[in-house]
Amino acid sequence: MSDNQTPKYSAAELADTGRWHLVVRIGDKSAEAWLNYIADNSRPNRLFAIDFDDSETHIEQLERAVYDNPRVLDDFSTDVIIDTDRVLWVPKNANDPEEVRIMANALWPELAADVLTDRTGTEVCHFVLTPGLATCMQRTFPGARVVCGLSVLRRFVATRHSEGTSLYVDFSDKAMIHILATKADKLLFATTKPSEHYDVPTLVKLIANALKACGCERSDVQATINSDASDTTRHTVASRLGAALEPYIAECTYTDTAARLGTDGLPLALALSVTRRNTTQ
Repeated sequence: MSDNQTPKYSAAELADTGRWHLVVRIGDKSAEAWLNYIADNSRPNRLFAIDFDDSETHIEQLERAVYDNPRVLDDFSTDVIIDTDRVLWVPKNANDPEEVRIMANALWPELAADVLTDRTGTEVCHFVLTPGLATCMQRTFPGARVVCGLSVLRRFVATRHSEGTSLYVDFSDKAMIHILATKADKLLFATTKPSEHYDVPTLVKLIANALKACGCERSDVQATINSDASDTTRHTVASRLGAALEPYIAECTYTDTAARLGTDGLPLALALSVTRRNTTQ
């Protein structure tokens, strides 16, 4: 089921909000909402998608879109994904609230009242996006689980690479390339915006530095590169990157997770949340 199709469900099924799962993604340039019928594996239905402009604040535009689509306000189980790279990762056993407050104020002085928190199990993720977001979540999506998109990726990778050294490179988002390297208690997350032609040598340097910072040996590194196979450019660059990384990794696997989940073309964090796969551990 896509955003261009009318869902074919009975009136009773449509009225039973407990059978549905709502996911709202909010980024710095756009927002969208998807509704998934939990009982089957059909493609989720997109309720709205907007691109932010300069006419109003992003929060005002988001709330206008929500109230223009009242089904979003039904009593669904709801995840809100905040798609941001302004993130502070803190080990769980070192997450002192006062120290976090000081660090967050130093990093984002204009957003001190809008720091949100998401726990991955081994780390705590503190993140911000735009002024007024925290109160908007309380006002518009009370009871929703608000998560950082990078935390969703972190949890997903942790379920597949629990031992040794892992490198995960995600090309599924048109606006951002995500690089995650982990070894034992070390975590390194890097995000970079793709250039027009995707600069593979620069990506290789970035990844090599990430692996070095984690103290990784080539023989230990298991790499996964995730890309949208329907996007020729991104898929080709992903293949070129895998070949260029051979001096730094022991093995490389290629995947299109969103397509495997039946959500082709969606960024990975959104695809995982819509289908409720490995996002809550």
